Amino acid sequence: MSDLHLRLFGPPRVERDGEVLRFDTRKAIALLAYLAVTGRPHGRDAIAALLWPGGDRARARATLRRTLSVMGPVGPALRTDGGAVALDGAATWCDVVEFRRLAASEEPGDWRRAVDLAAGDVLEGFAVRDSPAFEDWHLATADAVRDTLSATLGRLVAVAVADGDLAGALDFARRRVGVDPLSEPAHADLIRLTAWTGDRPGALRLYRALVRVLDRELGVPPLPETTALHEAIRADRLEDPPARPAEPVLAPRASGPGRPEGDADAPPAVVDRVTERARMLAAWEGASEAGGCVGLVGESGMGKTFLATDLAARVRRDGGAV
Repeated sequence: MSDLHLRLFGPPRVERDGEVLRFDTRKAIALLAYLAVTGRPHGRDAIAALLWPGGDRARARATLRRTLSVMGPVGPALRTDGGAVALDGAATWCDVVEFRRLAASEEPGDWRRAVDLAAGDVLEGFAVRDSPAFEDWHLATADAVRDTLSATLGRLVAVAVADGDLAGALDFARRRVGVDPLSEPAHADLIRLTAWTGDRPGALRLYRALVRVLDRELGVPPLPETTALHEAIRADRLEDPPARPAEPVLAPRASGPGRPEGDADAPPAVVDRVTERARMLAAWEGASEAGGCVGLVGESGMGKTFLATDLAARVRRDGGAV
């Protein structure tokens, strides 16, 4: 378990073993944030130039030594071996680092946890004096994290729509526009979902607001596809949201005397997909005479595994090989 916790979304907060750490200089927090987010050691000269530029190198290094001395409460997570300074990743937890890890996952559940972590901008309201290089790094990091957050919210919109959760998709779309107000795809998602959830006038107002934002901030009109979306909503001919794939209906397992003897491992019977099941059984029954191959394809969640397992159980019951 990590001893040192750095919360960098919103105003920075440093904790060790649940206790909030405070430092006499803001540059101690700047240094911790820089080490945690970059995730690698940095030479003392490089850190001194980053945080105390424009002066005597010896004086900058001396100031760095004093800053490191007041960071003693950080504990063993802060490594100052040789000429380098680093944070021990195994002993440190940082919300920005965790956000990046979760956002890079392939699991929608991780994406949701990532966006839950991102409560505010990176180092929101935080600045250090006379350190333009650090400020440049801070702004670039905050922009990159904001871009990742916008893209992750966009993926969550798509997942929620595919799951038939339009209310959840609408929440993600609203947040994405708040995070990335100049993203036209984010606005388009919000406009479409507002119409899909029954607020057609609200969707038209959102389009007009987008036109004003694009004109004021970028001096450009909406993309043709966004204009086409607006026209479809205005004419009340917007396509319905995609239907959620149907789940196969499963009959309960037989039990007791009525269950076929020797069929302990048989899967539950597939009640839906009757036509597909019949075609698969017919292909198997005719394979001994003419051979043949049947492909089983379909969207995730449509019952392919249950169909295949049901056929395999039937073959075993009839003495065949799978």
